[in-house]
Amino acid sequence: MAQKEATVYIVDVGSTMGECSHGRKETNLEFALEYVWDKIMSTVATGRKTAMAGVVAVRTDETLNTLGEGYEHISILHNIAQVQMPQIRKLQRELVVSNTESGDIVSAMIVAIQMITETCKKLKYDRKIVLVTDARGPMDVDDLPQIRAKLHEDGIQLTVLGVDFDDSDYGFKEESKDSTKAQNEGILRQFCDDGAGVFGTLAQAVDEISVPRIKQVRPTPLYKGKLHLGNAEQYETAVTINVERYSKPMMAA
Repeated sequence: MAQKEATVYIVDVGSTMGECSHGRKETNLEFALEYVWDKIMSTVATGRKTAMAGVVAVRTDETLNTLGEGYEHISILHNIAQVQMPQIRKLQRELVVSNTESGDIVSAMIVAIQMITETCKKLKYDRKIVLVTDARGPMDVDDLPQIRAKLHEDGIQLTVLGVDFDDSDYGFKEESKDSTKAQNEGILRQFCDDGAGVFGTLAQAVDEISVPRIKQVRPTPLYKGKLHLGNAEQYETAVTINVERYSKPMMAA
């Protein structure tokens, strides 16, 4: 039986995400959503009711969460549940660049953790948070140690993907980086390196989704039985062979 899954995607929609950086024709938000949509659509394609996702937007013009003061400009667009095409179309309308730079991605992590805690309780789930951001908004870092402890306690896997984050392994370094972004990027990198999660540059993640996924298929036998050569009850030289018959794979057109 497939494991239950609960993934929360935190998407930064701040005004800076409306810029087109490093020669890209698409906005930074559109670039980030390439990855997010691919992952959500892969979940939709399974058709499993136990493969659930939630979406939180941060640096939104409005506020839509239950935590109150200190969590302004964070909006829960989709609570953790099975995602289907009507929800996809709704999210496509809602995940647009805002007019504000206010909103804290660290506070958005707390919102996501609360969503997972309320949904999963103590039950067995694969729990994940995926944050995509350009790290150019304000960040309140005081709660990071407690967040790291909670991620470990609840078994939540955190992935932080940044728009044009430096990555020596991937071979990218952003020149003339905004000072706020440089500071926030360094904090998030250290946070993940200290064991909170996985840190990477968004460009590499987008490149990887273009690689075709190979689906492992377990072949189903058309026939399973025994082939008898001679009568084993009458002749010692009779042979019995176990036989399995499978359909021949055909090349896709």
